[in-house]
Amino acid sequence: MKNLAMKQRAFTLIELLVVIAIIAILAAILFPVFAQAKQAAKKSSCLSNTKQLGISLQMYLSDYDDTFPVPNNVAATAAGDDYGNVYRGALNISNQTQLDYVKQYSIYAQLNPYVKNLQIWACPSDSGVAAPGPGGASVGGVLKGLDSSAIGQRFTSFAYRFFMLAPFTPQDPGGSHRGSAFTLSELDKSSQIFVFNEMWVWHDNRREAKSWLSSWTGDLKLGWVSQAQMNFAWADGHSKAYAVDRALLRASWNPGSGYDYNWVKNSDGTDIP
Repeated sequence: MKNLAMKQRAFTLIELLVVIAIIAILAAILFPVFAQAKQAAKKSSCLSNTKQLGISLQMYLSDYDDTFPVPNNVAATAAGDDYGNVYRGALNISNQTQLDYVKQYSIYAQLNPYVKNLQIWACPSDSGVAAPGPGGASVGGVLKGLDSSAIGQRFTSFAYRFFMLAPFTPQDPGGSHRGSAFTLSELDKSSQIFVFNEMWVWHDNRREAKSWLSSWTGDLKLGWVSQAQMNFAWADGHSKAYAVDRALLRASWNPGSGYDYNWVKNSDGTDIP
């Protein structure tokens, strides 16, 4: 009788296979949903971080007569930062000299007195960004937060716009604003001029062939889909996600993304600040 009861309580092989199949089907349905929810949470976190950087910049402006931060030309020259791309977070830190330069002279160093949490410099979806530790105390005038592990990485996922600092880079491209920092009062359309942008479309990296990238071949002809969005912080302090094709100038010379991160798109496709 005992053996019979045990046989009656056991699952058959077919029943086990049916249960496993049902679990597999449910997992196949739910895992993409969970992945989308996780990506949406990261996107919201990145937008929040962009907003915090925009607020920090507004606080900086209030302390410096509404003058936007720019690089120290002498320090940039010594660090080999010819176009200010290390200063603004668009290029990897290549050596200890550049790391010291970032910690003392970069946009990271200039805004950190107004930042409560150094983690706002990083997007959770960005695998190429250094992970600064908590705090922002200063020792000998050099901010803590980045160490030697940051060499070979960017210090941020959100680059300060080259347009705002170009006149102070060692390889100044020239122009009417040479040697003069922008002030908020000069930007009569500050709500339309972005100052920070994500370094990549982290959360919607769908790409498609673009006719205006026709001079390239293979994957280099692929640009982001028109609906792909990037987070921006604007000169008036607000932050928002915009479709790259709506916000950025199309750049046929930039394969793999097809857009110029420093120039916004006018209705007729011409360059405007």
